[in-house]
Amino acid sequence: MGPAAIRTALLQGPDLVVSTDHKTVIRLTDEHAVVEAFCRLIEGLNVDASSGTPKLYKPAILSCILEAIDRGELAHQRG
Repeated sequence: MGPAAIRTALLQGPDLVVSTDHKTVIRLTDEHAVVEAFCRLIEGLNVDASSGTPKLYKPAILSCILEAIDRGELAHQRG
């Protein structure tokens, strides 16, 4: 199993996130820190535009996640 697979498996934990440089897994227990990490992740989100037109799958997934959080359907991260 390679480093990417290990990192992906670790990130299934409800209080674990990857650092902004994508090199370290960090445990966050403070709700404010979790929100800040999520916002940094959104700010760093990029969209594939190799075909000339941006592909909207990431924004669409993000929109669904935010709607589910707002409705209370994603109160906890589950694998």
